[in-house]
Amino acid sequence: MISQLVSQIREPFPLDKSKVLMTMPGLIGDNFAMCPIAYQYSKQYKIPVDICLDNYSAIMKSVLNKQDWIKNIFLSDGIQHQKMGGQPYDFGRHEEFLKYYEKVYHLGFKKDFSSNVEIDADITKMLLVHNSDVPIDVNKIFDEPCIKYEKKKIKYLCVHIDSNRYLANAESQSLLRVIFKKIHKNFDKIFFIGLHRDPNLYKPFLNNKKCVVFDDGGDLNKIVDLFSESILYGTYSSMRELARCMMIDQITVMSGWNPLSHRKSKYAGEYWVMDCDYKALEKAFMDLMIKNDIYSK
Repeated sequence: MISQLVSQIREPFPLDKSKVLMTMPGLIGDNFAMCPIAYQYSKQYKIPVDICLDNYSAIMKSVLNKQDWIKNIFLSDGIQHQKMGGQPYDFGRHEEFLKYYEKVYHLGFKKDFSSNVEIDADITKMLLVHNSDVPIDVNKIFDEPCIKYEKKKIKYLCVHIDSNRYLANAESQSLLRVIFKKIHKNFDKIFFIGLHRDPNLYKPFLNNKKCVVFDDGGDLNKIVDLFSESILYGTYSSMRELARCMMIDQITVMSGWNPLSHRKSKYAGEYWVMDCDYKALEKAFMDLMIKNDIYSK
């Protein structure tokens, strides 16, 4: 379903600006998928960058403001959102940006995704194709996290409920119910993050005392802190992309994707499981629980 939300906020350019501007004209998940590209540019050229977001993604500012590879973040209007990304990808302000910055890179999708097209499950890979003008060594994209955090001992399982993907959520919760008895004892708590229009998807789990709904209060820093001691389970979502920025251990149920998307992950600890593949899901959990020394028979 295409969102008709149009940005209304236009913040002024920062006074103490960087020489380089990276714009992110997407939805929250798309924009987190862009962060490894911007981070590698900053790292490889040893220069902090400015980031332009649209107001729909303003919630990202609290996390991005803590990253030393970003100098300034400001919001702009001009974007109409689609099911992926937004158009115009340059906010309709390319010439204006060029008058203020020495270099400007628009990290969004350069085509309209409002119609049905085949989409790769690896959004960062898709973005690299659309942004081949960004001069970086793409082989280093997942060498290290672009969202820094204090790594802690794994104690929790986070289950993300994405309100925008009903079928994928239904299948991921169905998969989880099948193996729940085998895994729940290995975690101190199991947090359900996000909300869904059909609470019956996760209500059965809440009968277990270990299972609770996590309220981040709109502060993504609380999610980052929680992820730092968690394994993430869910569907493709904004939280999956945030977890990829942190490079935490995670399992993603890829419902309805082209089988070609079921490929080796980009970093150790990231598992993609096709819907209905119970054995693959059980193996992924076993691998990650053993890796983090929390598995008990």
